[in-house]
Amino acid sequence: MPVQSQYKVSHNEVWSPIPFGPNDHIHINVSDDLETMHLVICGSTVDQLASWVARTKFPERFPDKRELSTTGHGSQWSVPVTDISVMLIHRLWPADRVIFTSERALQVFNYLVLTAEKQSIVMRKAAEYHAYVPMRDKIRHLACPTTQIAAAHILKSGDPLMLHQNVGLECCYRTEGFGLFMEQGTGKTPIVIKRIDLEAPILKAKSNRMYRALIVAPKNVRTNWAYEVERFSTVPGACTVLRGGQMKRIKKLMEALALKQVPDQQYTMVVVSYEGLVQSWDVISKIEWDLGVLDEAHYIKSPSTKRGKHALKLREMCSQRMALTGTPVCNSPMDLYMILEWLRKGGSGFKSFDAFRAFYGVYQMSGEGRGVRRLVSIQNLPFMHERLASMSFIVRKEEALPDLPEKVYDICDVEMSPEQEKMYEALQQQLFLEIENDMQDDSKVIKVDNILVKLLRLAQITSGFMSFDPTQSSGSGIEETHLDRRHIEFFDPNPKLEALMELLEDKTPEQKTIIWAHFRPDIAAIMKRFQEKGLDAVEFHGGTKDEARELAVHRFNHDPKCQYFVANPGAGGTGLNLLGYPPGQGDKYDTNCDHEIYYSQDWSMPKRAQSEDRAVRRGTRVKVRITDLCVPETVDEEIRARVVDKKRMALETQDLRDILHKVLRRKNGNG
Repeated sequence: MPVQSQYKVSHNEVWSPIPFGPNDHIHINVSDDLETMHLVICGSTVDQLASWVARTKFPERFPDKRELSTTGHGSQWSVPVTDISVMLIHRLWPADRVIFTSERALQVFNYLVLTAEKQSIVMRKAAEYHAYVPMRDKIRHLACPTTQIAAAHILKSGDPLMLHQNVGLECCYRTEGFGLFMEQGTGKTPIVIKRIDLEAPILKAKSNRMYRALIVAPKNVRTNWAYEVERFSTVPGACTVLRGGQMKRIKKLMEALALKQVPDQQYTMVVVSYEGLVQSWDVISKIEWDLGVLDEAHYIKSPSTKRGKHALKLREMCSQRMALTGTPVCNSPMDLYMILEWLRKGGSGFKSFDAFRAFYGVYQMSGEGRGVRRLVSIQNLPFMHERLASMSFIVRKEEALPDLPEKVYDICDVEMSPEQEKMYEALQQQLFLEIENDMQDDSKVIKVDNILVKLLRLAQITSGFMSFDPTQSSGSGIEETHLDRRHIEFFDPNPKLEALMELLEDKTPEQKTIIWAHFRPDIAAIMKRFQEKGLDAVEFHGGTKDEARELAVHRFNHDPKCQYFVANPGAGGTGLNLLGYPPGQGDKYDTNCDHEIYYSQDWSMPKRAQSEDRAVRRGTRVKVRITDLCVPETVDEEIRARVVDKKRMALETQDLRDILHKVLRRKNGNG
């Protein structure tokens, strides 16, 4: 049987009035670590019992609670210190019957009430924008009521913000924690830059010091922040990108902070990768930051990772925080916990991740005697929707950029060579037996991701190569035993590579193309063929050095001769502007990136969605064709079906048999 949350109050019932008795009182205190509130529900004195309604019905409203042992004086409960807990008391309990047992409890309570009221204002502003959007095309001259922001004076120079960006700026301006959950290409980075432009002069006038902002971003988009600062910022400041070894990063960080000696300097912005944050933590943690920003914040979705743990520690060093991502939910709503907690301690509404997932998830025990819980569905979503509405601005691309050219999808069928066919069927049979044995062995915990990775070995064959595991060899001595390097064998001819070259045959000099390939050998094979054909191309993958990455993006956008960008979606699929011309300089260039080709890919829907939008964003002037190279009736088809269906959630065990049936069916008939 599925295991469900015991929370039985509907979203509509949460804030409905409660008929308290005339003598009902509530006493409030907070723990020393400010994580929990201690509530005593009693009569006019702690020696008297409160009414039955107060003691039983009121505690039911709290989604995260624990009943404490009592001494006979009323009903005692422990709840997390969150705006949800505070507002339940603030809205439902008569103010003259709320008693604070310490001054700190009163301060914490009032602070969270103020926070919740600010969040309500944000919700109204976002609601006004979303109500306006459907009317925009009918009444072009209609002004959105949320654009009365005080930031207007800083738009005298630099690229102006669009309507949705101004709304996002107004929502996040001078907030403690806020998320911009805007789809790729809608312009999250400029909002952050304009916010700094607004807040930095205020801080400088008040405390005579620079505004300090720390941007944590994927390695491949760090330089993009420096470009965007030059493009959008209108206030004197500096952007420093931390890269290189540990000592070099520390030196750059110290130089960035030393800029306070420059009289006109209003802010210093430091951009560091997620890996750099962990590696340079001893230095970064010693600095008080006015604003901390997590770019592509879904990188911290797992509470157990180093980057996630360090993000929560960084939260305490930042007066204000922002989270930027177009895919806040990569696999399931459980991904939101860490992002909300980054924005504010208790921002998720719960004290722990276990309480969060118990409230929102429905689980089922998997396997006899193994005790493995499997997420089977989501519940209580209205509470999640309200949480997101109060702490983030959510924008879809079709809302923000209604005039953006559409994406056009097609599939290019590729037929394997007889040699590929033979090797594919042999590996298919091997994987069928291997995976079936694993799934029938009760001593093993089935890891969905592990099985999906195994199936990618079939995708290697369809893309044109086979990878053989390292073999063990021995030298002359006992200590000389070692593993030889992984061996790669390419198919020649390679039908998929030939199909790619045919797609590129009729390109004009003004047309630029991105080729996405998941496997490194694919990128190597494509680049080799391009060199043989004299085609000007750049590559971008996990092994590309920082300087070469920057040069690759610069050449693709600035050099009309560079027509092809060959990249891994995991490395180049986030944060990059790949328009085929420099952003903001379209009038000087005739080139456009109008074609993206998926040569090979993995099972990740976020990677697919993110990478597609590198060329489809603000500034895109032409339709973008997106082509999948697929071998029919192979793993290629199933991968494509999964990654382009954005309505699907995580690939869970319940999907596995269906995937195996489709992927392994060729050798085994109808399964």
